[in-house]
Amino acid sequence: MQIKYSLGHAIPELVIDAFDLRQQVFTHEQGFPADIDVDEYDNSALHVVLYLNEHPVAVLRCLLFKDTGLVKVGRVAVQKRHRGKGLGRELMKFVEQYAQQHHFKTIGLSAQHTAIEFYRTLGYQTVGEMYDEDGMDHIYMTLAIEQ
Repeated sequence: MQIKYSLGHAIPELVIDAFDLRQQVFTHEQGFPADIDVDEYDNSALHVVLYLNEHPVAVLRCLLFKDTGLVKVGRVAVQKRHRGKGLGRELMKFVEQYAQQHHFKTIGLSAQHTAIEFYRTLGYQTVGEMYDEDGMDHIYMTLAIEQ
């Protein structure tokens, strides 16, 4: 297992792997429109991809807000055949370490209703009420980063 990351499009091959994985999960599997997956935030986002035997199998992206100390995690996806193996947990641990090393204060994310318990096991707390995002129930969750 290897985790690689790229800030913006610094490593084009990694970003292509990230976009391909996101399309597999969000567009083909979950039915979200392809045109909402890639957006203007991808140009400056931190793209994180987990590889098994040099094959990309899990991904997420982070928007980094230094001024407020927030890392906003999104686009978390694990290939269906690799779910339940702790790969999503490894990606989230990586983000926590990255946030701590770069002196961020909080990690926030918009969790699909089916993933709330997963994030709770990692220490995330729900904030506010459930809301609809692109036709699916989500809730905002945060994790305070210890320095």
